Amino acid sequence: MKKPSIEQFRKVLEAKGGNITLSAKALNVERSTLYTWCLKDKRFKEVLEQEKESHLDFLESQKKLLQKGIPEYEEITDPNNPEKTVKQLVGWKARPSEILIIFDLKTLGKHRGYSEHFVEVNNEEEEVILPDIPELPEEDERTEPDTEEE
Repeated sequence: MKKPSIEQFRKVLEAKGGNITLSAKALNVERSTLYTWCLKDKRFKEVLEQEKESHLDFLESQKKLLQKGIPEYEEITDPNNPEKTVKQLVGWKARPSEILIIFDLKTLGKHRGYSEHFVEVNNEEEEVILPDIPELPEEDERTEPDTEEE
């Protein structure tokens, strides 16, 4: 197949979710050909980068949904007003993802101290400061526990 127009390339990438292998198959070319087009033509590279960013935006929106979880509600009669109904949480269709919450805290919240290491952040660069770990005494310096003789 000859090189597609920019618009055809964009439509194929969108249809295939930015997947290079699937896009190359849809265009009847090898993956390497698709990459060559991107190397030789700045417009093709920009379209590919835009599709990757768009896909990343989609993944982030899904991540946010998973972080919040999907609650399940039940309509009940309002105890304060019997003529009115209110929603009451009865469970979860999908529980909030603790893993994704921790991931975001460790990556996005690093500047607030969420990290596995002590991190000192300044405007120029980030320096990781590991906590002091006391050295173990030598074998002969270790004290044996006191035992009382009877």
